[in-house]
Amino acid sequence: MSTNNAMMVCDSDGNALTDGLESVYVSDQARQSAQRLADERGASVWLSWSRDDEETDEYSGGGVEIAPSVQ
Repeated sequence: MSTNNAMMVCDSDGNALTDGLESVYVSDQARQSAQRLADERGASVWLSWSRDDEETDEYSGGGVEIAPSVQ
């Protein structure tokens, strides 16, 4: 997977909450944004690539679930 591909955060219904985030392989921006959204919503969100490429990894398809922080 190319490190410059954009990422997005979706809710449980697949609605995009963000798009165009810098790849987690470049910085922590995408994961931090996803965690902040999960905490604000009090519900899990999913971090994935903005578009599907031929290669697959943990961020492909449905992406990685980011649960709200335990407080």
